[in-house]
Amino acid sequence: MKKRFLIAMCMFIAGGACPGQFEDISGNAGIKHELRKNFHINFVSKDKASTLLYKRQLMEAATSPMAVPLKWYFSGKAPREYVVELATDKSFADTRKIVSNVNTVSVDNLLLATTYYWRVSGVVDGKKVVSDIYTFQTADTPPRWIRVPGAGNFRDMGGWSVPGGKVKQGMVYRGTRIDREPWKATEEGLNILLKDLKIKTELDLRGSKKNPFILKKYGVNVIAEPYQAYMIGLKHEKIRKLTIKLLEKFADPEFYPVYVHCDGGADRTGILIFFLEAILGVSEDDLLLDYEYTTFFGYRHRSTKEMKPFLDMLAAKPGKNLTEKAVAFLKEEGLSDECINKIRNILINK
Repeated sequence: MKKRFLIAMCMFIAGGACPGQFEDISGNAGIKHELRKNFHINFVSKDKASTLLYKRQLMEAATSPMAVPLKWYFSGKAPREYVVELATDKSFADTRKIVSNVNTVSVDNLLLATTYYWRVSGVVDGKKVVSDIYTFQTADTPPRWIRVPGAGNFRDMGGWSVPGGKVKQGMVYRGTRIDREPWKATEEGLNILLKDLKIKTELDLRGSKKNPFILKKYGVNVIAEPYQAYMIGLKHEKIRKLTIKLLEKFADPEFYPVYVHCDGGADRTGILIFFLEAILGVSEDDLLLDYEYTTFFGYRHRSTKEMKPFLDMLAAKPGKNLTEKAVAFLKEEGLSDECINKIRNILINK
């Protein structure tokens, strides 16, 4: 009652010079927001509930992140529109701005395990009114799904735990193709790729034949190589050499942020990312889990006729676990320790 009285007195004494203020902010303090949707996939058997999720039309929705709702109230005459500023630092040096004509917004494509700062402003009778700064946190639960309208199975490789740290977020993204239906990025999707994710390189594992490469006209460096996954490809020396050639590109700091994809981001992309994560030291359980998350696109499991021979090949290599065995294989094929160390220095937050 006292607060509302003071606001009313301010407006009366100043003759309208005090246009109102923000109050009752939903700052979400003390809550760690889960960004990963709680879809359950039975990776062991193709039960009916899981099979429904394999349908392509559900995949984009299933692999989009959860949004965090922000809400506020304004006492007095309301502005025509509000501007919400969102940043990962108190100085708002790198700010995402969202304009709304109502007193709530939902924000997505957030980083995992991060504290966010936000404030809201509006103009009333020519005067700008700004709220205090509020915070919320996001949970540390990889993978970090990304919403890119028109694409799907889109996620950040960052966030996984590795010895001495975590894989950096915002460096390597993976997902479906983005240039042909049914996977063709919309205008909003392209804005997210170019402005929010700041994609600098597109690594297209389909090769160069008959692909439009829609990011190229926006200045994105496009590298297209015809990769083949599993032992279907790796039994051939040229594919093993190509594996090393592709992985060596990740040793260049100018390569990032990079978007790696094939058609569905499942097999060719899945195996190359598997090798990259192994180089970084992602655990055996998480290597397989990240591969199997693509079950949203179509059934993927460590025991399938495609994946099992690949894992059997790695099992014969030296090492204490699957991660070490995968790295041993890559070294046998010519990946140098110098290259491995460069990749780790670029992609691991220590």
